[in-house]
Amino acid sequence: MDKENREIGVHQFTLMVIFFGMGSSILIAPASLAIIAKQDAWISSIIGTLMDLIPVVVYAGLIRLYPRKSILEMNELAFGKWLGIAVSLLYVFFFFVLSYALLGDVGYFLTTQVMPETPIVFIMSCMMLVALMAVRLGPDVIARGSEVFFPWVMLLFFLLVIMLLPKTEVHKMQPIMEFGAVPALRAAFPYGSLQEYVVLMMLLPYVKSSPKIHSSFFAGVIAAGAVVFVIMLLCIVVLGPGLTSVNLYPTLTLAKKISIGKFLERVEVIIGGMWLITITFKLIMTFFATAAGLTQIFRFNNYAFLTVPLAMLVVVFVMPTYTNIVVVVDFVDRVWPYFSWLFMLVLPTAAWVALWVRRLAAKGVDDDSPQVESG
Repeated sequence: MDKENREIGVHQFTLMVIFFGMGSSILIAPASLAIIAKQDAWISSIIGTLMDLIPVVVYAGLIRLYPRKSILEMNELAFGKWLGIAVSLLYVFFFFVLSYALLGDVGYFLTTQVMPETPIVFIMSCMMLVALMAVRLGPDVIARGSEVFFPWVMLLFFLLVIMLLPKTEVHKMQPIMEFGAVPALRAAFPYGSLQEYVVLMMLLPYVKSSPKIHSSFFAGVIAAGAVVFVIMLLCIVVLGPGLTSVNLYPTLTLAKKISIGKFLERVEVIIGGMWLITITFKLIMTFFATAAGLTQIFRFNNYAFLTVPLAMLVVVFVMPTYTNIVVVVDFVDRVWPYFSWLFMLVLPTAAWVALWVRRLAAKGVDDDSPQVESG
């Protein structure tokens, strides 16, 4: 694919970071936070966002070294050809698992909350078809789509906040830090693992070269974290920590509380629309990372021919996975945080260190080389 003709603007990249960070968090994260941190869940969301900035610092360092390389291309430069390919294959596996996890989230939500009579395989196939078409159109089209939908997502968000303000009861936040700081910190670790921003490192070859790339990445992470923080805070002050923790989708229950003049009610479509738009973009970007990753590893000229079989594989793998939602929730709580942080922070940090060591070693060799005196 011609990268020069598929360039993404820096501001577009920021919007994609925001959508990615909001994706699975605005509907699912409040319950997992409230289970551990109780009424301090809003504090955990702040700590989790700050934790997400740590790997972004590493990504910024990698971008400074190789601004037009993806994370997989950096792996080969850092670890050598064969070890780099092995690490890159692990990344592709991570992207693939995340793709079918996101697709499963959409399918389970729609079949349990919106269209219970519709077969889940049909819903997931339709959603995967949307992701397939978007990825085939290219990253520039995905970026322009984020520009189109961003104002609508923000409008829905502000409407949700404004309509819920009369329902808030600040005393539900108390007592703050009743059980100390440990529960808030414990809840922040799995929350931070839900924002797998390393996926966006696969889009870097298509982002226009600019010194603002680093700041746009940070701005997107902070903005997404701020949205989730506000939603988390609303869950606590409207529903309370108890009701938030026992609901699988507390944000949807939050929207059901809206009642204005006894004629504006049952507007949970607001939060449903926000979540569906953002998680669709997150699925698209993750599926793109999977297809583009395989293309880079095996040196294919284009990833388009991979999209159809990969999409079919995602649907096939997600079906047995989401037959038992209890197992899925347990996996997300117990396994996913460690699995995700490995690819979000540990491996990128190792690549960053290795690249610096290689660069310093190469500089040392150049400095030690004999100089030819002129004259």
